[in-house]
Amino acid sequence: MQSFEVELLHGLSDVGGVHRLAELREPIGRDQALMMELAGVPPAKCISAVIASLTQRIGDCTKPSRDQLAQLTVGDRERLVLAVCGHLLGPEADLVVPCPACRDLCEVPVHFADIIALRPSMSDDHCALAASDGTWTGRICPPTGRDLEAVSRGGAGTERQLLENCLRELLDPAGQVVARESLPPECETQLAEAVAALDPLAECRIGIDCPHCAARFDTLLDGFTLLRTALGDANSLYGDVYHMARAYHWSEADILALPLRRRRHYLAIATAQEARS
Repeated sequence: MQSFEVELLHGLSDVGGVHRLAELREPIGRDQALMMELAGVPPAKCISAVIASLTQRIGDCTKPSRDQLAQLTVGDRERLVLAVCGHLLGPEADLVVPCPACRDLCEVPVHFADIIALRPSMSDDHCALAASDGTWTGRICPPTGRDLEAVSRGGAGTERQLLENCLRELLDPAGQVVARESLPPECETQLAEAVAALDPLAECRIGIDCPHCAARFDTLLDGFTLLRTALGDANSLYGDVYHMARAYHWSEADILALPLRRRRHYLAIATAQEARS
């Protein structure tokens, strides 16, 4: 079974240091079935389960656990998801989105390698936050998968909670260390922008020029939605199982153990053979 590598930005930290080179195996039918079984589960938890199934190692850490993968930043988890999408869909895919101005559909090519290679626009983990009572200072870190899972139920205050989790330290205008809950609401947008600059794939937005009305707008690149598209739906999966079981008399377990690209080849052979019969 083939594998492929992804270079992470922040990586996985343990007592041996920071590990950034991830190795993933190619998806098989069981990974598709796993995604189907997780229908209705919040995306953050679904992504944790899928990348835990596919990730073979990160640096010296062999077969990292789901808890370890939850420690990765949101942007690094998105890198893993987009790498899987690129492996399944090819190096480029078209993103189709409606223009908010004229409502016509726009097609935007997404180059997975270019997106995965994005680097932060800032490297300093300190940020100045202007408020009406002076300048606050935050020492920040990107949100992790664990942070997203913690707020995945939604509800009032979840966005604020996620922002507070990104504060390692908060100093008020007098230079005193205060609780992160003391962050003035007027500083939230500034803090969100600083965090995004540290981990650009945590919320990757692509600029689009509408070819119909020339309006300029941004759209969110959602790796989870792309992954669901790349893996296909339940009807496609179980239709393939039925077709192959009928053609080759293989068990469901054997069919679901096949890499997806090999399964497509076998299906093409079976379809061609049936057409000649």
